[in-house]
Amino acid sequence: LESLAPTTPLETITAIIQREGGCMPGLDIAAEALAEASVAVVVPFVWRDSQESIPYQGVFKVLRPGVAEQMDEELAIWSALGPFLEERCAVHGLPILDYRHTLDSVRRLLANEIRLDQEQTHLAQAAVFHADSPKVLIPRLLPFCTPRMTAMERVDGWKVTEPGPHPAERRRLVETLIEALIAKPFWSHPEASAGFHADPHAGNLFLTRDGRLAILDWALVTYISKTQRIAIVQTVMSALRQDETGVVQAIASLGQANDPAALRDAVAAGLRQVRQGTFPGMEWLMTLLDRLGTAGAMRFPEELTLFRKALLTLSGVIHDVAGSSPIDAVLIQTGLQQYFREL
Repeated sequence: LESLAPTTPLETITAIIQREGGCMPGLDIAAEALAEASVAVVVPFVWRDSQESIPYQGVFKVLRPGVAEQMDEELAIWSALGPFLEERCAVHGLPILDYRHTLDSVRRLLANEIRLDQEQTHLAQAAVFHADSPKVLIPRLLPFCTPRMTAMERVDGWKVTEPGPHPAERRRLVETLIEALIAKPFWSHPEASAGFHADPHAGNLFLTRDGRLAILDWALVTYISKTQRIAIVQTVMSALRQDETGVVQAIASLGQANDPAALRDAVAAGLRQVRQGTFPGMEWLMTLLDRLGTAGAMRFPEELTLFRKALLTLSGVIHDVAGSSPIDAVLIQTGLQQYFREL
């Protein structure tokens, strides 16, 4: 769904652009759309703010006609789907997973996909946050944005997973991916919640012609609080000390423990892995949280579920780009750098 061939008639989209933007002098809209996704159509344009100025290459991201109504109808169905699945699990003697809570969380998050004004806020915040990162590009917003239409800089490049760079360049690209999307937000908010891009699939991650990482589509963002990030670090530190009680307490603070005995058993199994040589980093921790979630031993808040989803998606991209995944190494290195800056 990330980049379908456009099927919505362009004249329909052009009419929406003209209705939303009103009179836009110096604007030349392209004769065909660039791409169409599940909720929006992307249309290129060229804009001159004056006769003497250099033309801006931009794109409009426009909600497809009727998508808001279709989304309301489908999300209402999701509300009834969770209880139905739990009932069928009981009938067939299957493990009763927390479908109701999970699908309600996903339903609330998917509703953000059509909130283009919210995505514009996320884009502006990301541009400020990454302004000191010369290797990262966040598309600049242009002055035609409305709640149903985003106008932004057009990014010229290709998906990070497409073949091209030398192996050494691919490794550097992977480090940039991890630093920009995971490590920097994790360590750079000492007092406030940290915002993470929650949909980092390859269609949203471009390598520009000048070698920068362009991060697109900021509709889904998840925020991890300072308390939650402290608990994640405490889990890792306790695991390094083989402190089972410390790991249990730290993980319990990340969500709601439904089965304390299962939580202790899962932690004991995870610590055995550490004694056998597994480093208790982010990937070890996420695997442990997966085990607890699927066993029904823990219920995690939706922001952590979405963070886990983002890590899983990014790990797939990293594997496609360079094979191995140095997430823990980059996290530690970035954390130490931040520590010494603050010190």
